[in-house]
Amino acid sequence: GTGYIFQCTTAGVLSFPVKAEQHNQLLMKNAVTLPLTAHPSDNSANKGWNYLGNPYPCYYDIYYMDFTAPITVWTGSTYKAYSITDDNFVLRPMQGFFVQKPDEIDRIVMQPAGCQIESTSKRTAALASSRSRSNVERNIFNIEISVDTLVDMTRVVLNENAAFYYEMECDAAKFMSTEEYMPQIFTIDAEGNYLAINERPSDDCVVALGLYIPDSERVYTLSASKADKDIYLFDNAMGKVVANLAEEAYEIYPDAEGYIPDHYMLKFNASDYTLMEDVVDGISVSGNSDGISVSGCDNAGITVYAVDGKVIRTAAAFNGEFRLNVEHGVYIVNVNGVNHKVVVK
Repeated sequence: GTGYIFQCTTAGVLSFPVKAEQHNQLLMKNAVTLPLTAHPSDNSANKGWNYLGNPYPCYYDIYYMDFTAPITVWTGSTYKAYSITDDNFVLRPMQGFFVQKPDEIDRIVMQPAGCQIESTSKRTAALASSRSRSNVERNIFNIEISVDTLVDMTRVVLNENAAFYYEMECDAAKFMSTEEYMPQIFTIDAEGNYLAINERPSDDCVVALGLYIPDSERVYTLSASKADKDIYLFDNAMGKVVANLAEEAYEIYPDAEGYIPDHYMLKFNASDYTLMEDVVDGISVSGNSDGISVSGCDNAGITVYAVDGKVIRTAAAFNGEFRLNVEHGVYIVNVNGVNHKVVVK
């Protein structure tokens, strides 16, 4: 009933002898109580973390825990948070997981009804929804960053009964992968916490989105594997909405590596944002699959730069129009002294 974390510098075998009188516990079918330990912190996102494990030698559906807060597990390349309310997740035999201890709860009871021989949940949607915190409408958005076969996810849940501040009963802090090659995605709350699950009211309909980019020479994709309504990706550098992730994926051509906590926002109010090109003083600048397009630019001098400042092309508009075929990437287009940042996908 005790879990351990080992850091090893060489391959080997660890053996755990079990006393003969304890052998029958390996095949137990009774409920198991896992105690939780308080670990104080001034920051709610950091307090009360415990490392526990599935005590049964079989698969276990987390729905049957006497517990409602999210759990966090290691997937083999990154950490992922699962909601007992929203996710049909099954622990492997003896699989470890992290949980936060709410102030008023000192144990988790694992009910034997969760034991199963299958690796996928057999619950119905109706049974799963019965765990919801309230009868109020909850809109769920799963936002992913991916490159090749590598995928990481964060979640936003709009719930009018939730709070803006961190609630360990429904929010989950982001555990960053220890693998440097893994891209990471998370939301950021008003206190600067990085979150894997962010449940909050929809008041201002704006959520800060953070990324970790391991390699700036690769193209990354942002997408929504689940979106209960429109979710708009807003590029702060470009000053505009660049995609409705509920309908389309968006490719990122990063110009820097490491943590990027302030480049993007998620916006949920469909009436306030439309997908459009930069328009300044009647001059329209946009990027598309064919390259860069500029219109409404009579007698304009145009210079196109790569993000590293290299000049790609200097030209004048012809009949108010300018077209330039370029490779996929991010470019700065200067029209009559005004810079426009465009993405060519």
